[in-house]
Amino acid sequence: MNENISGIDYQEVIEYALDPLIIHSNHKIIYVNHAAEHFFRGKREDIIGASPLDIFQETSKAAIRKRIQSAYERPAELIEETIFRLDGTTVNVELYCHPLLLGDKKVIQTYVRDITVKKESETRQKEIIHGMMPSRRIERRTSSYLIDHWSPFRGTDLLRVTRSTTEL
Repeated sequence: MNENISGIDYQEVIEYALDPLIIHSNHKIIYVNHAAEHFFRGKREDIIGASPLDIFQETSKAAIRKRIQSAYERPAELIEETIFRLDGTTVNVELYCHPLLLGDKKVIQTYVRDITVKKESETRQKEIIHGMMPSRRIERRTSSYLIDHWSPFRGTDLLRVTRSTTEL
């Protein structure tokens, strides 16, 4: 398939992309797509003109400022951050920055992906795993019982059996 895509209206493509997209230059937001308006819970007019640093916690701003400066030259690594929405709520996100030319001006496009569900799932998984892990006291009691009463374990090193039960 060799279709000519030169006729595609890329502004329409980014406007209706599902992930929030912010375009900024010199610490000033110059464009947000529809998904960004919805995600940040604000109107385009309230977002455009603001600094992209405004959404970050104070403890992250210095690192983000450096990241933005380097993103004018090369794409920045994907990172996870906690940011603020316009209503003050926080949200865990992945951020990806990539340089663009807008006419002869260097700008940065930043993609924002909400990872709240991913983080909650990771937390639940850890809780389940920790809930399934027996306490050390129960491990020792079970290991001792196995060594004393179950023939395949007679004469077996208690430490080796304990390690084996914790790896399950």
